[in-house]
Amino acid sequence: MNQVEIEVSFGGREFVDQHLNVCLTGDGRWRRLADVLHLGLPGRGRGRSRVVAAHVAALALARHPGCAVAAVGTADGAVTVLCATGQSFVIRLPAEHSPGRNAFAIGSLTHAWLAAGAAAPGSGQVSRMSWSAAPGSPAIRSASRAASGARTDR
Repeated sequence: MNQVEIEVSFGGREFVDQHLNVCLTGDGRWRRLADVLHLGLPGRGRGRSRVVAAHVAALALARHPGCAVAAVGTADGAVTVLCATGQSFVIRLPAEHSPGRNAFAIGSLTHAWLAAGAAAPGSGQVSRMSWSAAPGSPAIRSASRAASGARTDR
């Protein structure tokens, strides 16, 4: 479970998105509260195709109706992303990024873009990405769910 805060510049304004990003293999109590669900690389010796990743992402959103974004890593290093708004895309980060963290990072960045009112990015290459964690544990802003278009029972 990770409380994430991301600053986004969009449409000439600054926006701060705070959300909960949880691994699909993590504690079920946190998964049901997640704004973003992610699943990193498959285990050693196993491959996860983009088709399987899309299926895993769809199941994650179906089982967790309050979640806005599901991001699943694939064997080829890409990340398949499905949004509760119906948007989906596949993205690959440059080789210098840690493949095990790509699904986490792309899922959180997608949530921030959606919460800021931007459309999810299309498939393509990310040429530059950076983030840093703020000290302490930021509060989760419930408005981020509404702004991202996620269904919620809260």
